Amino acid sequence: SFLPLSFRWRNGLTILILLSYMVLTGNSPSVVRATLMSSVFLLGTVFERKQNLVNTLFAAALIILLFAPQQLFWVGFQYSFAAVWSILLFYPRLRPWEHKLVQFVPGAKGRKFVRRAIWAPFFVSAAAQLGTIPITMFYFQKISFVSFFLNLLVIPLVGFILLCGIVLLGLSFLAPGFTLFLQELLHDLIRGLFRLVHASAALPWAYRDLPRVGYPLVLLYLGIILIFLCWKREGFRPWRWKVMVSAALLFIVVILPPPAQTDIVFFDVGQGDAVLIHTPGNCWILVDAGPAGPQWDNGERVIWPALRFLGTLHLNKLFITHFHRDHYGGAFSLLRRVEVDSVYFPEIGYPDRAKDSLLTVLKERNIPWRALKMGDRLIVDTWSRIYLLAPWPAFLNPQTVNGHSVNNTSLVLLIKIREKSVLLTGDIEFPVEQQMTGWGKILQAQILKVPHHGSSTSSTPAFLNHIHPHWAVISVGRKNKFGHPSPAVLHRLKQRGIHYFRTDSLGAVWFRLNLNHWALRRW
Repeated sequence: SFLPLSFRWRNGLTILILLSYMVLTGNSPSVVRATLMSSVFLLGTVFERKQNLVNTLFAAALIILLFAPQQLFWVGFQYSFAAVWSILLFYPRLRPWEHKLVQFVPGAKGRKFVRRAIWAPFFVSAAAQLGTIPITMFYFQKISFVSFFLNLLVIPLVGFILLCGIVLLGLSFLAPGFTLFLQELLHDLIRGLFRLVHASAALPWAYRDLPRVGYPLVLLYLGIILIFLCWKREGFRPWRWKVMVSAALLFIVVILPPPAQTDIVFFDVGQGDAVLIHTPGNCWILVDAGPAGPQWDNGERVIWPALRFLGTLHLNKLFITHFHRDHYGGAFSLLRRVEVDSVYFPEIGYPDRAKDSLLTVLKERNIPWRALKMGDRLIVDTWSRIYLLAPWPAFLNPQTVNGHSVNNTSLVLLIKIREKSVLLTGDIEFPVEQQMTGWGKILQAQILKVPHHGSSTSSTPAFLNHIHPHWAVISVGRKNKFGHPSPAVLHRLKQRGIHYFRTDSLGAVWFRLNLNHWALRRW
């Protein structure tokens, strides 16, 4: 606005700067949305057209979806547009409260400052949250309380950081020495912002965890909002009783317990294993918990959120197939967050530090445990059984404990649900597979967890012929250093007409038992 140019040239220059910023920041949905909205608005003023912010918002959405229609199903896209639409919809209705609260402040200047610095940002934030609560509940099973107040600090701070970043970018070509000081300031501000957010999120009242949130609860919430917005409108009078009855029916659906489903989920935990089974008797079984390390804990970041999404924070049984970190690593964080009835692992005959650490945690939390051996049977519920087909006694006490010998101590679980079978094989290799063919037809299963992430040391032709699965899942990390899965193993699966799925390319693989047959869930 300070340039000696007409408003048309100023708006055109602003649009170019916005587009450059959009490209510079990686074209994230929120930035693309804001850029397109601003550009459409500015173009409207250039052509002297009357502005309508809702139309501007939907024009931006339409442009994005024309080029990338898949973004309609992205959380970032949904959240960004829902927030802005909600501000446009609710903020005008909340402004009377803003004016009432400002009246308690003495002096015209004081009222103006409090309105602009506190109440206006607070009610804008509240308006945005009213529209995004369904998305937060559905995807994250949370309701945030701290964000109403945190935005009063975060939004101005982000604006100041953005301004510093633009100045830093411009001065980097003109005064490199001065930019070093500005760079340090910007770095400290960003670190302070993250510390503020993390500290606020750690407060005991910061958010509330919810049980599983499905479409009925989201529709019920939207119905209540619709009633709130339209109740006094004349055109809404004939629809009042219909909307009220629909809301009541949705409330009944929400409070009724969901029907028990039989599911098996092969999680995407990178180079590791984690399989969740939900039985017809509403029992939850987890076999392995994926790897964990300083940067990423699959128990905390993958399995625990998935359990919350599926509506449980209780595991009836937790199995550790063998003591390699990519199978037991996430178990420690899960044991802190989830109620576990009992834990199972192989009855190994050599000292193991991982096993000792696990036993220490189990004793501290008073969780029963049991070392399993081949031939054991566990009754889960009326319809479900688990049979231990390995480890063979000869492999439980190796002379030297190396990677291969520990792999061959893996529990092999044959899970029978009704008349259907699933075979989970841990990381067994050729010697164990050779022994297991002695089980004969007992090995047959509709779903196979491919041994050892598809390594060439496993999945021998004779073993696959005995199992004769229809589906196979390879739990494997993207671009892993071991070269898993082996092309030879993939060829063997294709040769036998076995449909296989890889977690490195598909993410989690979810099967559901429908009418006595397994079906892949498109989720």
